[in-house]
Amino acid sequence: MSTPEPWNRIHTYGIDANGRLCLVAFQIAGGSRSGEYVGWKTFLGSQMRNVAILETHFSAPRPEYRRNDGAFVSIISQL
Repeated sequence: MSTPEPWNRIHTYGIDANGRLCLVAFQIAGGSRSGEYVGWKTFLGSQMRNVAILETHFSAPRPEYRRNDGAFVSIISQL
């Protein structure tokens, strides 16, 4: 049996302190190598595969979301 693909709600997209393209998202469902199936995750662009943009929407950021995340040296897009 295969693990379902993760579903993530992206909140911040940009360049981290090491110059890598990455995003911060809240995972709401699906598989996870860490064993944490729901929660905040950071994804490196160079390691992402089989990415799909779905036609689903979310109405607002998570209550605990903080804009202008200090982990990014340059933010391309954020909620």
